[in-house]
Amino acid sequence: MELVDCPCSPSEEKTEVAKKREDIRGLLAATLTGLFVAVIVAIFLSAVFGGDQWGRVQEFVQITFGTVAGLVGSAVGFYFGSQR
Repeated sequence: MELVDCPCSPSEEKTEVAKKREDIRGLLAATLTGLFVAVIVAIFLSAVFGGDQWGRVQEFVQITFGTVAGLVGSAVGFYFGSQR
């Protein structure tokens, strides 16, 4: 049985994996931040143009805003904390 030579060394493989991991972390942080901005814009637009629907919007805000803010804070904190 013949061994096939690997064109890359183990250190190059680790570097490639680390780069992909960093790309995914960045994508996740950017996506959650975009979601957070979208929720804020939706809240603002519904406050301006919602009229008498503001009571229902407030319920939505209480449920959604805290959840999304917690997710974004955790993801961004982990992303920037892991770059040290």
